[in-house]
Amino acid sequence: MFGLDLNVKYRGFELFMLFTGYSAYQRLLNTPYYQNHSTRKYSNVLVDGLPNGNPHPNISTTTSTNNMQTSDYWIVDASYLRLRNAAISYSLPKNIVEKIYMSDLKITLYGTNLLTFSKMKATDPESINAGITNFPLFRTFALGLSVNF
Repeated sequence: MFGLDLNVKYRGFELFMLFTGYSAYQRLLNTPYYQNHSTRKYSNVLVDGLPNGNPHPNISTTTSTNNMQTSDYWIVDASYLRLRNAAISYSLPKNIVEKIYMSDLKITLYGTNLLTFSKMKATDPESINAGITNFPLFRTFALGLSVNF
């Protein structure tokens, strides 16, 4: 598990970025997205190939206990790097804010879950059931204004 906290300031601008991730991280694809249940067909990911490149076994399109046996067929490299939080802000110069009777005025744009780099493209490597049987990880944006008098 690793992370990087980056904070850069230059002439009233400030950039903050928080990266997190895992390396040498493996996941078991034991989610309904990848595995067949009842009469539901397999996802395109299984038909086209798993992220680990494993060859396809003889799987049935009907209910079968052999289809979902835990094995290394379902294990994939889920290592990832995620831009978890980012913010860019601008503080107006003192000579401008003092003219409008303030001591500080800062505008900030925030974002969360902005980018994820991983071999797993169809599901989230951190929360494999996100958006399938659990709520998805949301990408959010917010605009902030900080005023001091």
